[in-house]
Amino acid sequence: MQQIRHIGTAGTHAARTLARANGMRRPSRQPNRHRASHDEHVPSLAVLQRWNASPTLPICVHGVKGKGVGVVARRGLPVGTVVAKYNYRIVKRSTCPPGDYRVEVAGLRGVVGKIDAHTFGPPSSDGVAQVGALLNEPSKGETPNCVRNAGSNDSQPRAHRRGYFELVTSRAVLAGDELTWDYGMKYRREYEHGDAHGAHSS
Repeated sequence: MQQIRHIGTAGTHAARTLARANGMRRPSRQPNRHRASHDEHVPSLAVLQRWNASPTLPICVHGVKGKGVGVVARRGLPVGTVVAKYNYRIVKRSTCPPGDYRVEVAGLRGVVGKIDAHTFGPPSSDGVAQVGALLNEPSKGETPNCVRNAGSNDSQPRAHRRGYFELVTSRAVLAGDELTWDYGMKYRREYEHGDAHGAHSS
């Protein structure tokens, strides 16, 4: 691997001067109207597993074949079990690029719920795992075993407005089963390339 050496202000100026002399141009910056990509807000699998290691939780975070990271039932769960909370920041749809984790916000138009640094963390004060954004859609031909509840959106100014909903089992689930939910009609599925998973894009 090539080593990268830090250079100070003078070195940076010299490098730019040399680049201009050689006809090179600095790459243009990307528009800043788009929020940061979701990847930088998703903790590592090890961190997620440490946060959710308590045997009192009904779920575990695991690698799921063909889908990356997913959420599975720690034990058999009856219908109506709250399995995870999905926290999000409310942003204008136009500022959230396709491919990022984002969900529809019930009752609000022109906005989406986007994950941020506060989406994931240890279980909430009411003992619910904050991993809702990690639940995948079911594989092709299968049906989801969870649904979202109504949730809640706060009334803070737009720049700081947040919301959440919980994912609840819609039928009995066996220990070790992956927990899944339907992202909705606007989610762009790509089953022809494999199972549907990843960003909740709409």
